[in-house]
Amino acid sequence: MSEGRSATAILTRPEGRNQALQEALQQQGLQSLVLPALELEEQHHNFDPLIHHPSKFDVVVFVSSQAALSYLNIIAQHGIVWPDSVRVAGVGQASIVPFREQRVVSEQLLLYPASHTAQDSEALWQVLQPHLSALSNVLVVRGQKGREWLGAALEAEGKQVQRLTVYQRQPALWTGNEVVQLQQALSATQCSILFSSSESVTAILDNMCRLGLEQYWAKVGGVVIHERIGKRLQSEQEKRNLAPLHRLRYASPSVESMCAAFSELASVNKT
Repeated sequence: MSEGRSATAILTRPEGRNQALQEALQQQGLQSLVLPALELEEQHHNFDPLIHHPSKFDVVVFVSSQAALSYLNIIAQHGIVWPDSVRVAGVGQASIVPFREQRVVSEQLLLYPASHTAQDSEALWQVLQPHLSALSNVLVVRGQKGREWLGAALEAEGKQVQRLTVYQRQPALWTGNEVVQLQQALSATQCSILFSSSESVTAILDNMCRLGLEQYWAKVGGVVIHERIGKRLQSEQEKRNLAPLHRLRYASPSVESMCAAFSELASVNKT
């Protein structure tokens, strides 16, 4: 690796969710390439007002910001106003961002893990502990796939749990100009890839192998936002007989943390 080789951050979150990180990286003087690994599609047909109306629950739990945004879009289409007493919970701070941006509920009704803790179901479970006695009916809003851990934990405590799928994820196929830009970045700069979900890990590696870019893998760095995603990365690399990434950094899902991880990888590259 030549000294001072420029770095490129490959941002792989779904379309529309990379801009803030891209701008933060630009302020740090780092270039980036946006290549969404997953395509998201809202699923409105699963919503039944007689079953999934927020007023029927003590708390509605959102597994991601997309889950929150999709649910808000759905209830808006039905002319439903959020009830004053229903709490909103997110498995991470990002999950409740749409509620803050749209000012749907007061801050007192928002439940989520603190920024210095893990952003996952286990962390939210700890936040929910003081409120469990007041939570009899719970709605978990998610994509078509997801962990059952939190719902099972609530049911084990005697809570009635409904699950609602409001969007689905599909692997994105990188084609055309995207491939040209990726090849140029891999060959001319030191690239680091964002791994923001277990599904994105599989989609990224599928694209790299489909395009015959395995030769660059050993030189790539990675930013991983959860230990569970890191384990998925390890297993997917083993399936494809790819050497594990040595330049790997863990971060929280916050823009600040991810930006710092990419900046650190870029600094390591220059030394």
